[in-house]
Amino acid sequence: MQKISKALYAAAMLLLAAALASNAALYFSKRGIPETAKALNIMTPIVTLAYLLSVMIIYRRSKKNGRNGKR
Repeated sequence: MQKISKALYAAAMLLLAAALASNAALYFSKRGIPETAKALNIMTPIVTLAYLLSVMIIYRRSKKNGRNGKR
C-alpha cells in the first residue's frame, strides 16, 4: 500500500510540474503563437486537478504520520 501511495504522490508531483510548465508556456505564448495558446488552454483544468490531488495526498500523508507520532 505504501508503494502505491508513493507512486501516486510521484505521479501527482509530475502532473503538477507539467501543468505548471504548460501554464507558463500559455502565459508567455499569448503574444507570440496564438494556436499554441489555444492548444494549451485545455491544461487549466488539469492544473486545478493536479493541485487538488497533491493537496489531498499531502493531507492524507500528514494525517497518517500524525497518528503514528512521526514528523
